[in-house]
Amino acid sequence: MKKLIVACAAVALGASAFAVDYTWNGGTSGEWTTAANWTPDTGYPNGADDTAAFAPGEATAVTVGSAVEAKGISISGAGGLTLTGAAITLGADGIASTSTASCG
Repeated sequence: MKKLIVACAAVALGASAFAVDYTWNGGTSGEWTTAANWTPDTGYPNGADDTAAFAPGEATAVTVGSAVEAKGISISGAGGLTLTGAAITLGADGIASTSTASCG
């Protein structure tokens, strides 16, 4: 009975108990779904409470190979960021940018 209660409690907590703030490091490729491209490298942003931070020093291109979700994406630094591929569903934080990159 105790195992059932613990299992139910874990399910009730849902993804919010496992929210992770990921930072892009582009370690092995330009693929969003490659864990080695993120710090920590335990996965990649794909949860309603996960966040994705980019601080490119130069132009950075990221391919989203399959649909993902994140609470928000933040961009800072002097480089630009290009996201292509599948859909990214964003939550309450949306996209925040303090990047000094210019468009045009």
